[in-house]
Amino acid sequence: MAQITRYFAGANGGDGFQNLFPEITDLERTYDLIILKGGAGVGKNTFMREIADTMDRAGVAAEHFFCSGDPDSLDAVFFPQLRCAICDGTSPHVVEPKYPAAVDRYLDLGRFYDLAAAKLMADEVKAYTKDCSRCYAAAYRCLRAARELERETVAAARETFDEARARKRLEGIVRREIRGKGSGRGRVRRRFLSSITHKGAICFFESAETLCPKIYALSDRYERAGAWLTRLSAEATARNYDVILCPSGEDVSRPEHLLIPELGVAFLTSKTGMEY
Repeated sequence: MAQITRYFAGANGGDGFQNLFPEITDLERTYDLIILKGGAGVGKNTFMREIADTMDRAGVAAEHFFCSGDPDSLDAVFFPQLRCAICDGTSPHVVEPKYPAAVDRYLDLGRFYDLAAAKLMADEVKAYTKDCSRCYAAAYRCLRAARELERETVAAARETFDEARARKRLEGIVRREIRGKGSGRGRVRRRFLSSITHKGAICFFESAETLCPKIYALSDRYERAGAWLTRLSAEATARNYDVILCPSGEDVSRPEHLLIPELGVAFLTSKTGMEY
């Protein structure tokens, strides 16, 4: 079976939906990107799963991106060796072609709807759609309130954090782990390794284990690990190592995990509710 790693392309947090769909694949290096269109229930997830399963049996490595709203559903699949990807390009993560046909293109699955049956159920569809919107709005209000409390805790913890001692420990890890020169170009790929979903907080720690046999678990309840990961990423990319930088769903400017596959080492944040 092929090597498969799992991520999220979007994440939910106190500031709403965070979107990394434009970064699933670098269009300047992509051969083909298929953007699936069509509403709920049209078969986008099933379509991607069929292709992903076929490629898996053929031994083609893949990155699977799951929906942050429904983690049992695929939002995208990327095949790095083939430089090809397929993604759900509908709201709230609308994707549009940048180089139409030459690189990226639409595939409208909506053409396969049973329109006659759908018209008969119009009232039910409208009711469910409105209910869904209300539930999402309520969920984001709760996440926003929880995030405000979290910010207060983080701010209080910073006042007693020993920055000098932490920095000394960090530089020791940098010297020990980030050595030599990589064979890459020092590229940074961003993926969400975790998200809050309707099933609770989910983190695909196993993706890091697949790519990196050596793991540093950063026990961090107060959001101090981001500065460490920024420093480690900068050192690695300066030495031409390609890295996978996994931002926080609460703040995409703050790294939460870092994977350096060529070195076989990963740095994972372990926190309450999402322990490694």
